[in-house]
Amino acid sequence: MTASVENDDTWDIVGQGLFWSFAAIACVPCVYALINGKRRAITLISPPLFVEAPADPSEQPNLPEPLRCDSILHDKIVRLFTTIADESVITNGLYLWNLGNDIEHTHRVHPFTFIMNMPRDKIQKIFNSRDFWYTTPRFPSILGGIERGMTREGWERLNPLIPSFASMMGKAEGPIRQKVQTRDWLGLVHYLFDIRV
Repeated sequence: MTASVENDDTWDIVGQGLFWSFAAIACVPCVYALINGKRRAITLISPPLFVEAPADPSEQPNLPEPLRCDSILHDKIVRLFTTIADESVITNGLYLWNLGNDIEHTHRVHPFTFIMNMPRDKIQKIFNSRDFWYTTPRFPSILGGIERGMTREGWERLNPLIPSFASMMGKAEGPIRQKVQTRDWLGLVHYLFDIRV
């Protein structure tokens, strides 16, 4: 009878210890936000960003059809990289994952269109960050999305679009063509956004 009472007390202590351990772990994002001076609630929905959207796709006659982008898609791409650059990736992980999936799977965005709408200043901030979370390979899920898009399109459909893409990015065609052919996606992003390695 005494052994049974001692075992029950032990399990009560273990249960209480586990409860407080999980409670402490749940508070980590809140404490992280307080330490960093951020005074906003941690939510799965990021506040809307007001960014200058590109013209209506029908008003982009110089771009081939696959490279045109509407304002909704543009806003989502900008919001994705703004959140990665300016917010905590840890506390916004689910939001970023959902937003990335929406861009890749719902909109089926062309990889060149995705890259053309990536905000240059935010990409440079992400790559130049000394933060632990941005060490090489930099945002591998984003590069994975670019790789899946490039593979889905195939060289035959990408090659004719490279001149327009290079012109929009203000870069030479040769290096872009070479990096796409060799499937060097990280090198492509470095070249297009002037990232020093």
